[in-house]
Amino acid sequence: MTEALTKNLKELVFQARQKKGLSQAKFGEIFDKSQGEVSRYESGEIRPPPEILMHCMHELGLLSTQEPEVSSSELVKLIQKHLGGKKHYVTRKLLHELIQRLA
Repeated sequence: MTEALTKNLKELVFQARQKKGLSQAKFGEIFDKSQGEVSRYESGEIRPPPEILMHCMHELGLLSTQEPEVSSSELVKLIQKHLGGKKHYVTRKLLHELIQRLA
């Protein structure tokens, strides 16, 4: 796992848990995970499973279940429009890794 991806994933879990005001143990209960597993997600020791990542992204407003589905061609256009150029290289790389993991 790349360092940037590890940092982003552990921060994603931490921020979502903090937003809900939950302890690691209570957050883990939602997903039938132990406090220790949540701690390892937040430390970057292990990667959270996709269902936890999706929950965290939704909790932080990074996903919306009310928006219409985006076709793959529309997604490509959005990525080209908003994530082009050298400054978004890491974001594109992280997005690629996420898609690879979910596929």
